[in-house]
Amino acid sequence: MIQIHKTIQERIQENWGGLSAGQRSIAKGLLERKDHYMHHKIENLSGELSVSTASFSRFVKKLGFENYTAFRKQLAEEMLVNLDPTKKMQTFLSKIGDEHVEMEQQIFKDITTMSKFMQKIDHTAVDKAVSEIAKSKSIVLIGLGVSRSLVYFLDFRLKRMGIRTKLMTSGGAEFIEELTTVRKDDLILTISFKREYRELLLAMKYAKKNGIRTISMTEDVCGKIAKDAEIVLEISRGPQEDLNSIALPVSFCNALLMRVATVQKEEIFDHMELLSDLNKHY
Repeated sequence: MIQIHKTIQERIQENWGGLSAGQRSIAKGLLERKDHYMHHKIENLSGELSVSTASFSRFVKKLGFENYTAFRKQLAEEMLVNLDPTKKMQTFLSKIGDEHVEMEQQIFKDITTMSKFMQKIDHTAVDKAVSEIAKSKSIVLIGLGVSRSLVYFLDFRLKRMGIRTKLMTSGGAEFIEELTTVRKDDLILTISFKREYRELLLAMKYAKKNGIRTISMTEDVCGKIAKDAEIVLEISRGPQEDLNSIALPVSFCNALLMRVATVQKEEIFDHMELLSDLNKHY
């Protein structure tokens, strides 16, 4: 069990009076996107905050950490605590009244998350993903945990478009057996959020070793899964401390496949005619 006696935010608050103007700027930038920085090397993190590595090293020591490694270890532990669904549900329930949850409020939160997300879509990565999906005859969809829901949604849509799919949603020995059946002409599409399952990491390494194309749809663009993927598509479920919604990821998947559909109009029309003809004789 992870135990954090004093959080990074608490350390910053305790030392605020002794921080220089530059260190206060570092603290503000860090607290705004803690989850984004949890896997960053010091060079990457200091670069994004527009400070030198030496300045960031002095900052973490000012907070009482021996070095950057110790700081990053605690940052990762704090983020893992935030991932605990039980804690998220407890926090969520403590914020609502006894009668009912205002549905409009929850929907508005999803709309706000989507609005912010739309401003940072990587259209270059999306274009590459559309091209790879459109030319693929077989797509392997991989996702564990809550990601399964997106796998099933993509599976339904892709089959309607006439694209053959293979689903990998179980872990352990079954996953490994399934992985050995993936071939070089397949396209692997993994879906993950902050938690990086060992199975997905294994799939990426297997793909890299065997020259299999990969797309990673992930909430953690700096994580290990994204690092090994050829194309990375960022998705978001909103603030890490909240009980997260998958409204945005589902919407993103739908929009992505609509883009693919514009590239494959003729093939999809032919497939839909075939489907319609078979339904007539059913």
